[in-house]
Amino acid sequence: MDEKTLRSIIEEVMKEFGANVLRIQVGQPTIDPASQLYDAGYFAMINQRVREALDSGFVVSLSLQWEKPESAPRQSRPDVNSQQIWQKFATAWGDDTRVIFELYNEPKGEPTAENWKVWLRGGPYAENPSGQSVGIQTLIDTVRDAGAKNVLLLPGLKLQKSLERLPVDEVVDPLNNFGFAFHTPNLTRGVETLEE
Repeated sequence: MDEKTLRSIIEEVMKEFGANVLRIQVGQPTIDPASQLYDAGYFAMINQRVREALDSGFVVSLSLQWEKPESAPRQSRPDVNSQQIWQKFATAWGDDTRVIFELYNEPKGEPTAENWKVWLRGGPYAENPSGQSVGIQTLIDTVRDAGAKNVLLLPGLKLQKSLERLPVDEVVDPLNNFGFAFHTPNLTRGVETLEE
C-alpha cells in the first residue's frame, strides 16, 4: 500500500470517529539547521502535510518537540533554535487560523515558582544541552511579531501534566488568543497517576 492510500484511509477513519483536528508533531532536531540530525527537506515535508490535512477539512495543531534518537542528549525546554523554528512556521502559516501552534511539547520540571519563572521568561536551564532555555513568552512574542494570528497552546510543566501554580496573569499575548496544553494521565491506570 502506498503512502497516499494509507493517508487517505487514516483520514477516513478519523472522520468516521468524528475527529476534526490533526496534531502534527515536529521534531526540532530534524528541522534545526544547527543539529546533526538536520534534514533540509523536513520543513517542506511538514508544510506539505499541513496543506494536505487542511485540504481534507482538518484543523491542524503543529506541536514542536524534541524527537531524537535515544543516544542524543535530550532538550527539555525550548531554546533559541525553537524560537527560529516558530518564526518560520509563523511566516508560513500565520495567516491561516485553521493552524494551531503548540509551542513546545512536554517540558520537564516540577511546578515550582522558579521553574515557572524560567518556563515563562527563560534563563539558565541545566537540562538543555546549551544550558539555557528560551521562555514561552519569547516564543509568543516571536510568533506575534511575525504577524501570526493563530491560537497558541502553551504547555504545562512536569511533561505537560501539571498546571499547578502556573503564572497565568504574567502571560502576555497581544491577541489574547491562547490556551494551555495539558496531557492527561494514562487513563487505564486511573486519574491518581496524574501527579506521577
